[in-house]
Amino acid sequence: LPPGRTEVQTHVVCFGLGRRTYAPGIDQTIPANTGPSTDPLNANVVRLFGSKALGDNTVVDALGEFHTYDTDDQLSERLYYDAGVTYISDTQTTVKLRFFSEPVAQNAETLLRDIYRQGGRIGLETALTRRLDWGISGLIADYSDDNTRVEGNVFAAYEFTTAPTELRVLVKADFIDSSEETDPTLLNAQTINWDQIDVPYFSPNGYSVFSLETNWQHQLGKEWFTGADDMFYKVSVGFAVDSNSVAYTEFGMGGGYDITDWLRMEVGLRMVRSSAIDITSGFGMITVRWP
Repeated sequence: LPPGRTEVQTHVVCFGLGRRTYAPGIDQTIPANTGPSTDPLNANVVRLFGSKALGDNTVVDALGEFHTYDTDDQLSERLYYDAGVTYISDTQTTVKLRFFSEPVAQNAETLLRDIYRQGGRIGLETALTRRLDWGISGLIADYSDDNTRVEGNVFAAYEFTTAPTELRVLVKADFIDSSEETDPTLLNAQTINWDQIDVPYFSPNGYSVFSLETNWQHQLGKEWFTGADDMFYKVSVGFAVDSNSVAYTEFGMGGGYDITDWLRMEVGLRMVRSSAIDITSGFGMITVRWP
């Protein structure tokens, strides 16, 4: 499943091969900066996904990934997973329980130290009306460097227009607390000494983010009569402010197209910009189906 794809299908088994590149770099404008290599780290990824319905309301699914790398001096080869159970009641209330393991690939130092985390998340979502829904979720994760992170999230969303032209506005609040906090004075110093930073990734105490996001998705398949029921493009724009009074803007776009009954293509791009951090991520995927 590509990033951001959360829907669960029943009675499905999928196998995939991919190539992933981590290019974190370090701010080269800092003249005396010391730290690990800024060269990209390439990973060959084998992934297996499966799901199965248990009755009419419950689905169990699991995604496993095994990574091998071009070099052996950064991340280690290990199995990562994301598995859980989803229950949808007759009144369209959804309960999700998931367990996961993933690398903490936030910068060159986290790759060098081979930091990863594992934990669980639980969530509840329900529809108040046909257009208005809300949800709440929580997460706890243990890091390989003995850090622990707890998260809480609450959201409300309203759908102004429905398919094939969907316009959805989302308001949410995120709360994060960690047992070990990143020292911002070391990260903002003129000379960054990475070996003196105990927690070289985003790990705040008592942190919160409040955001507003608008999502537009246009389903085209049935309108164009191409024989593809699933053909769409989507655009999202978001704005957020955190508890440190830092503003963030986010832009995303993507699309998917069922070329034939057995061949599908999907792409996506996401960018986050602020005075504190810049993130750009993208993906491309081709899916081949067998009867």
